[in-house]
Amino acid sequence: MEQQYTIARHQMGGDTKAIRLSQQRLIHNVGTAIVAVKRVTSSSGAKTSGIDGLVWKTGPAKLKAVKSLLKKLKCLDKYKAQPVRRVWIEKENSTEQRPLGIPTIEDRALQQIYLFAMEPIEETRAHEHSYGFRPFRSTDHAIARIRLLLDDRRLEDR
Repeated sequence: MEQQYTIARHQMGGDTKAIRLSQQRLIHNVGTAIVAVKRVTSSSGAKTSGIDGLVWKTGPAKLKAVKSLLKKLKCLDKYKAQPVRRVWIEKENSTEQRPLGIPTIEDRALQQIYLFAMEPIEETRAHEHSYGFRPFRSTDHAIARIRLLLDDRRLEDR
């Protein structure tokens, strides 16, 4: 999103007032809410409901969700996230179980909106060669970097 680039540019320039203003524009943008609903409803956990039992499957339900998110964003001081639904899932290669908290789909969408506003700041602050849990980075990128560093060392040893 173009607004994310604007936030990143302000972050690099150190203009905190402009960052805050750009973030507010991004958060209250209809397009941002639409993309957040799209991301939440197309993720692997989209069919899993939270404690409220809601899932947004149809077009009208998604449109209603966008309108609801925009309304909630206007008065966030009154908003309180709902409790997560606790599910116990089996650990891999074990008979033990671990807890998994599933937030409501509305809370997931709001988290996604705030991720859009915070991610450009964190990406500009992050180290150039950190790969864990970052967008557009993968294990393959980390492996390629390690190989590059090892090849450079081998050349130095000769």
